[in-house]
Amino acid sequence: MSVYYSQQIDNVERNGKAPYDKITLLVRNQCPQQSNLLVRLTANDAVFAQHLHRLMPTGVPNAEVQLSDIRLIGGKIVVQLFTTISGRHPLDVILRVYNRRGHIIHEWGMLSFTEITG
Repeated sequence: MSVYYSQQIDNVERNGKAPYDKITLLVRNQCPQQSNLLVRLTANDAVFAQHLHRLMPTGVPNAEVQLSDIRLIGGKIVVQLFTTISGRHPLDVILRVYNRRGHIIHEWGMLSFTEITG
């Protein structure tokens, strides 16, 4: 995978409980070619979830992936999105972070992710 995007969530426990309970992630391909997408979640530098998907070109079915209700554990959470298209990859990303009551606490788009090309 040649490009990846990263977003960190501080979910360190306070008074014995982590502040965030779950996330929802929506990724849409805005590119005219298909690509593979690997979504990796780490907590305290250890992988706790991975999802591999094929994103079809924009405008056709399966050009988006939604991962709902991914439960979080306490610690430093990193959401990483790896893609097979080199150079600038036009993904549309929405990451929602929920508290234990089910309320959206943070909503981040593509611009809040750090892009690393290789």
